[in-house]
Amino acid sequence: MTSPPGRHRYRPSRDAVKAVSIFAGVIGFASASYGFIQAFGWLRGVLLLLTAAAIVATASAWLFSGPTMKSKPTRGGATFAGLSVVIAIASVAAFVLTHTNDTQRLMEEWDGKFAKDVLNCGHGVEASVPVEGLKPEVIGPDGTPIAQIHLRQYSKRECPPAVWAWVPWDGDPDVMLPVPQGWTIHVVIRRDKTSTRLDEMESNSGQAVQYPISKILIATPEAGCVAVDVFFTNDAGTAPPTPTATTGCVTAD
Repeated sequence: MTSPPGRHRYRPSRDAVKAVSIFAGVIGFASASYGFIQAFGWLRGVLLLLTAAAIVATASAWLFSGPTMKSKPTRGGATFAGLSVVIAIASVAAFVLTHTNDTQRLMEEWDGKFAKDVLNCGHGVEASVPVEGLKPEVIGPDGTPIAQIHLRQYSKRECPPAVWAWVPWDGDPDVMLPVPQGWTIHVVIRRDKTSTRLDEMESNSGQAVQYPISKILIATPEAGCVAVDVFFTNDAGTAPPTPTATTGCVTAD
């Protein structure tokens, strides 16, 4: 029996569908390769690609060798699917372990140093660049703004992905002022994900000083974002601390 006129639908041949699928897969794999390697480097990028390829291969094996009206799953297809799963799990495990170890190593090596003490990275203003964002005003003991928080990061890609703070008086790094008499300024840099908190303090010495500086913390998505709080405490304990100026939580670019 023939179908009524006007109800025929075009159905591409199986070979055409396969050709289009292969072409799309090659383009997608090339794009993913470039993106993953750019974002994660060669080692982790390749591991991610292997994982993605294994997942796709597993899904394809089940789709093309699974039970249908006309075919039954083959032993070879099942073996291939199982092998793909093993590769996927191994690749993900290797990626996670390698990434975690790299992050841990960075934190152990660089957390708590001053930016200037990182060899070949921290000499001179040109060695760092500002982190984009607001520059919160620091309120002094007299209730008026006395400084600003400026977040910084290294300008060289080969340097640690760290963040730290300058707190220039009046927002100008060239200005020198004494810490208010009887008070101590606290520049606290923290990474809440790892419960890390470093408090760099400076008390009044009777001399004008350059802007206070925090120590550095690694600031990556894996380690956790970094924020800075600045406030004054009264040395004699006869007055409460000043309001805390705080930045947003940021990661190094």
